[in-house]
Amino acid sequence: MFIPFYSIYWIYVTAQRIDNISKSKGNNSEISMVCLICGIFIPFVSLLIIQNQINKVCNMSVINFADNNNKKSDTEELREYKKLLDDGVITQEDFDNKKNKILK
Repeated sequence: MFIPFYSIYWIYVTAQRIDNISKSKGNNSEISMVCLICGIFIPFVSLLIIQNQINKVCNMSVINFADNNNKKSDTEELREYKKLLDDGVITQEDFDNKKNKILK
């Protein structure tokens, strides 16, 4: 008798948790109310919405992880610009501008 009501509650609470995780990752989503309404009438759609939001959060995490791993350190970047300066590819002014930008 209480199982249908519990499944609606579970859908709503899970959607709230996914909203909180999304907000912590920088994506403002409000799927909890939509999932609650869909959970009452069409529960399967709520599960699809929740899964879609989980996929978005996972993709954002993978992209952020890849960006952090590919970022060069400040010293490596300065060495590259110094090499370009020594080779005559950029001017001293360009090098100074880049150095100031990196060190800020």
